Amino acid sequence: EFVYGADLQYSSLYDEDMDLYNQSLALGHIPARFRLVANGNETELQLVADNQRLFPSEVNHPELLLSRFRVTAQTETTLTIGGANSGVFLAQVFEGTHSETDGGMFNVGGTPPRDLWVRSFEFVPQGNYLLQQTSVVLADGKIGEFMESIFPRAVLAPGAAFEKFRLDPENPAGGDGGIFERVRLLGGEKIFTSRGGPNSAEEKSQFGQHFDISSGRTIDWYVTRNIPDTDLETVGQAVEGWNRYFRNFAGIARDVVLFKGRLPEGIHLGDPRFNVINWDNRLVAGAAYETQASDPETGVQSHSLIYMPAAWLKIGTDYWKQGVYSDAAVSEGSVSASRLRGAAASSRLACLRDLREGAALITSGRLTASEVQEFGVRLLKGTLFHEVGHALGLGHNFKGSLSFDRAKPDSMFSTSIMDYNDFEIERAAFPNLHGAQGPELAYDRQALSIIYNRGADIAQDAPLLPLCNDEEADNEDGGVDPLCVRYDLERDPTTSLTTAWNRVAQATLPGDVTLAQALGRVPALVLHDENLARTLKREDLLARATETAQALSGSVQFFVVTGKASLSRAVRTHVKSLLVFADDVLTEGGLEGIYEEAVIRKRAWDGVQTALTLRALPEVPAEALTQAIADAVTRLKTTPYARGLSREDGDKLAATLTESITQACAQVIKSESKGLPKLRSAVYAALARHKKVPFYFGQLGDAAVDYESLLAAQLGEATAGAPEKITAAERQAAATALVTYATRRAGDASLSSARAALQAQRLTAANNAQRELVESLIAILK
Repeated sequence: EFVYGADLQYSSLYDEDMDLYNQSLALGHIPARFRLVANGNETELQLVADNQRLFPSEVNHPELLLSRFRVTAQTETTLTIGGANSGVFLAQVFEGTHSETDGGMFNVGGTPPRDLWVRSFEFVPQGNYLLQQTSVVLADGKIGEFMESIFPRAVLAPGAAFEKFRLDPENPAGGDGGIFERVRLLGGEKIFTSRGGPNSAEEKSQFGQHFDISSGRTIDWYVTRNIPDTDLETVGQAVEGWNRYFRNFAGIARDVVLFKGRLPEGIHLGDPRFNVINWDNRLVAGAAYETQASDPETGVQSHSLIYMPAAWLKIGTDYWKQGVYSDAAVSEGSVSASRLRGAAASSRLACLRDLREGAALITSGRLTASEVQEFGVRLLKGTLFHEVGHALGLGHNFKGSLSFDRAKPDSMFSTSIMDYNDFEIERAAFPNLHGAQGPELAYDRQALSIIYNRGADIAQDAPLLPLCNDEEADNEDGGVDPLCVRYDLERDPTTSLTTAWNRVAQATLPGDVTLAQALGRVPALVLHDENLARTLKREDLLARATETAQALSGSVQFFVVTGKASLSRAVRTHVKSLLVFADDVLTEGGLEGIYEEAVIRKRAWDGVQTALTLRALPEVPAEALTQAIADAVTRLKTTPYARGLSREDGDKLAATLTESITQACAQVIKSESKGLPKLRSAVYAALARHKKVPFYFGQLGDAAVDYESLLAAQLGEATAGAPEKITAAERQAAATALVTYATRRAGDASLSSARAALQAQRLTAANNAQRELVESLIAILK
């Protein structure tokens, strides 16, 4: 028996949401066998999967033809064959769609390829690997380059020390009790397995994917050959940072994860013998991610691929010169495999980490000039450290940050690098900018010990640590878990709402950077000496003024609208705290006595009200913005062009610059697509009714609360609001959300009220634009 693998190396499929081309995807292994088939005077060698793993029936498991080879000659002991032709299968994988409820990783569909060609073919005697690089052209002209591999399944036979972890695909945590109290694993392909004798019912299972390190094996990593020499050391430190745990495990006590430098000549991306970081020197790409391939019936992992868009991570202050500021779009919602179509959608992406947040942070003013210079290295190390953690078998743990207490200066940012941690605070994972050492995070230590050392390093009385993964963060069956959220950073996640508001409204915030402070830093970051020195003409000066306005308004956007820690994101994330909670989520995992349901809900509600009533910058950042503009103009007056003007002309120019920058910033702040109206529109959209779980209705303290009625009334009022009070985009967002409450008593009443108000507005509209807007709202509410 053999296993077949197909890794996507590179492609022309572009994902606009994440600003990247689909590439570096390990798509898993399929158990298969060879067979000879005679067809007239010709004989064909076929590689076929019997698909028993994908069907619960003993007899009904339609086979899948993976590849075919033309036999050119044969004797009693040999076959001479042409290269593999897997074009139909690869094309279907490449453009097929994926559903979590259907078969395995390779869910096929679509049309045959337009063309196929073999780029290389190799046989490796040690291990009996057949390796073939194949390119396919889809019917629409898109090209995908694959590394196909076939090798005996025995190569992945687990050693005596390897532990198989059977997961329940129907359980978001992977299972109940046992190891699942302490760790979240990355499951492989969902397959049917028998738990008993030949007549026992078959159940769908997954096996936790991880490497076999028995008999002194190591997990070796390489990076593609295009990486600059200057970055090799940083990559190696990020990869080998995991040895801080393995060295201290009883029974292991050695370096397990090794960085071997550049991929050797002649070895190609997707070769199942090599774990590879694909280093992409694009100026900007939206995300880093990791995928792995394993035997679906054991979880033994052959290899992992990490895609790392790296160039802009090192740009630092030069990023400003590209004209890209912190108003860049950051993807919304949770990250999942559905973001990538085709081949990526057929695989199980362990993680798709949006890195544009880091680019925005560089330009937001939250970092000092010296921190900007270091930031690329720190973000690179933190990101790779996280992705290698996935390769080791660790799923996300979005409750790792519950360990962080902002009031305590020595509080660790998280128990796990597998959380989505704040980029700035995550630097603590590598205190030394140029080293691999750092703290042992409690959850990661326990998880690795369970996966690789049978939990021998966990004391019997060790407390259970809070944990939850992507499935649990998104799960709404039976109620939500308000403590399981992405991109929070507090002991009580809802306090991130208070922090986000204080970051916007206050002059200072202990252990943090406020918007007012960030605005004060922006002029020096944008108008640095090099930028000023090359301002020789009036056109140059106006360009610098435009850049300054973009940067200042971008900083406001980062804190209020676009950043993962922005007020907008915090409010929308914690709308889930207004829903019904699942049982025991505030007390399990050692959390007893820490949280009060009423307090959590009140913070979430107050956050919604704060966001929806924000009509202008608070006084403190507004004054800081005025001062920052004045500082910028003072800097612009030192340029070669400005120094050549007379005093009178210089004063006139300064007044013109002040006015133009002020107006540009004000325009962005009032913008429906970027500013405060965008904040309010996004919050209105987030208030839509959830299909699986209702908003809370009941007693909180001395008062009864009906959040659904409150929200429906608020959405109805916003929908029917007058144009001078609320923008068109806000009204449309509120109307769209309000419709989801139809057939609910509170929703029906609000819908009726909003319709009546809109019908009246239609009759009194001042112009065609107002009438068309009102009619569009009425149409939404039908």
